[in-house]
Amino acid sequence: MTEVLVKRTMWFQDGRKRKVVDQAFLTSDPRSLVVLGEAGMGKSTLLNQLRGQVGYEVCTARALITAPDTVARFGGAQTLVVDALDEVSAGQQGDAVDLVLNKLGVLGYAAPRVACRGARGSRAVWT
Repeated sequence: MTEVLVKRTMWFQDGRKRKVVDQAFLTSDPRSLVVLGEAGMGKSTLLNQLRGQVGYEVCTARALITAPDTVARFGGAQTLVVDALDEVSAGQQGDAVDLVLNKLGVLGYAAPRVACRGARGSRAVWT
């Protein structure tokens, strides 16, 4: 059976304007991007489409945080794609974000792509 991938359309808020983009935005926009959405909306599927593209490394937040040698494992990529930030257990709210940001800082990533569940009732959003 052949797998068919449907191109996704998403939106983000830019100041007071709502902008609609397609998934090519993931590779064309130089800014850091956060993909938010409810469980089951396809965030992981979307980000995994970047796997194997030159310059991109895809991992889970847990793999990034627990990697014994972060530079050896992820240092070769130009853009790190971090999935499942919300699935990392943390002592206090925000701890997982701090751990991921610390690892990204060590690696020198200025514009990662990160996915996380949004607040209850949110739609897929790029910021």
